[in-house]
Amino acid sequence: MKLRDALVTLAVCLTVVVQDSAAQTVWNVNVGNTVNTTHQITTTDNYVGAATENTANSVWNGIADSATATLADSTGSTGAGVTFTITPAVGSGITFNNNTGTVGDEIFLSWIKDGGPNGGNNDPYEVTFGGLAPAPGETYSLVVYSGWVFGPDNVPISQTAGSGLTGTFNLNSLDMEVGNPLATGLAPDTDAANIAGDFNHVRFDGLTPDGSGNLTFSFGGPSGVDAPINGFQLVQLPPDPASGQVWNVNIGDSIDESDDFVGAAPENIGNSSWNSVTQANYTDLPLADSTGSTAWGVTMDLIGAITYGNFAPLTGTGDEIFDVWVKSPDNATPYSLVLGNLDPVATYDLVVYSEWFWKNGQALPVAQTAGTGLGGTIYVNRDVSGVLTNGNVGPLLEDTDPADVDIGATNWFRIKGLTPDANGDLAFSMGGANSPFSGFQLIRMPAPSSVVLVDFTYNPATGTAEVSIEGIPNTPYKLVEADDLDFSNPDQNPIPLSGASVGTQVGNTVTTDGSGSATVQFNLGTTKDATFLRAESVPSAP
Repeated sequence: MKLRDALVTLAVCLTVVVQDSAAQTVWNVNVGNTVNTTHQITTTDNYVGAATENTANSVWNGIADSATATLADSTGSTGAGVTFTITPAVGSGITFNNNTGTVGDEIFLSWIKDGGPNGGNNDPYEVTFGGLAPAPGETYSLVVYSGWVFGPDNVPISQTAGSGLTGTFNLNSLDMEVGNPLATGLAPDTDAANIAGDFNHVRFDGLTPDGSGNLTFSFGGPSGVDAPINGFQLVQLPPDPASGQVWNVNIGDSIDESDDFVGAAPENIGNSSWNSVTQANYTDLPLADSTGSTAWGVTMDLIGAITYGNFAPLTGTGDEIFDVWVKSPDNATPYSLVLGNLDPVATYDLVVYSEWFWKNGQALPVAQTAGTGLGGTIYVNRDVSGVLTNGNVGPLLEDTDPADVDIGATNWFRIKGLTPDANGDLAFSMGGANSPFSGFQLIRMPAPSSVVLVDFTYNPATGTAEVSIEGIPNTPYKLVEADDLDFSNPDQNPIPLSGASVGTQVGNTVTTDGSGSATVQFNLGTTKDATFLRAESVPSAP
């Protein structure tokens, strides 16, 4: 998950919260009969809850009846039009109540459950989040809370509209009575089975609304259940570049999900989807991303004088991507590759593959004709001098020299920092030599300011701390500390670094490795109740 201006909140109780000031939207819901008075969570309570994407001093929606409500997000805005509806079973009802004597987080002071005939607890009920309109690649996460003063019981939860939750998850709620060791904490349930335990919330990730923009969940089993639901946090998440912003294209149809071919792009996922090119010319071919989704609308043109062929079987350790290829039939006239409907303000990398049966031939010339980022012509160099024998293709080996040079059995080149034109096009002149074009991987890169802090550890006795940075590959970052979320008056800028176990440290900056990762060590002292950290990119030296 990539975040813009990621923040980490550190408290002496070692609660760590990663917050996003731009990319996530959170809707907080607090339910119960007196939820609009003494049991309503307010901004002054500064209750973040279990959804780490939530903001400090966030807005919580108080729901005290079954009427459909338009939800405000954590900032107080209702502009998204997201709605919340509780629907009882036919002939049943919903009980809104509160807990007297409950010890624990304020969200557990009020609750809902089935209030049907025969004393209630007889029928399941549904909760619907409506009006959801995710952009391509966006998903939702849902945190569900369950806990009260009475003995624990499980709440069976299943999804009835949208997708993401398979089967039934049994949330085993926490007995919140005085004396329970977890009475004042949040305890996540991660086991779907009905196993008794001291838990009070669950998080469901990867949720997608149905075609009407609804996420609906059923609570309680066929015979109901005597257990509460206290509230929700719905989080709208941006696309994960590692799973939704890579497009794989194979000349031919040799690769499918079962091959589990990641290729040379580490951003790709296992068992990824590959688009097959099975003829010489295409116009506006819809490209599926690595998850198989065409929702991004990315298209490909492969046009011009093109020969489509293969010479199999290949031997050695070569990958299937080299089985089939296209080339200039006269070994002189280039053809065109156009990638369309891209984000004109985003940055992309392109991995180009070139190798085939024969050891001879030439390097593959590539020049950019639309968009920016590639100056001049690069050559994807391959085995042209006979390091290998005919039919024997070697393993994936990167070509890092853009010149036309015979450097051995390289077979792919990564072109970095490409920006589409105003129409969303990246276009390239390909070939014009006796060389194959075997396929490519297009990767949408995180925005330059994108960074997330993860895996935070802190020793309150010594003040020593460690955090990992996930950002842009080969980019210098510094850590900044402040005592409030707006960072208007930082305490330390930059924080002095004592070491880096991942990445390269120079003074108080660290440069991420080729995958965009760094791990640094530093000292925060032992006297503060809470503090806030942020990673900021540092301009590279000219």
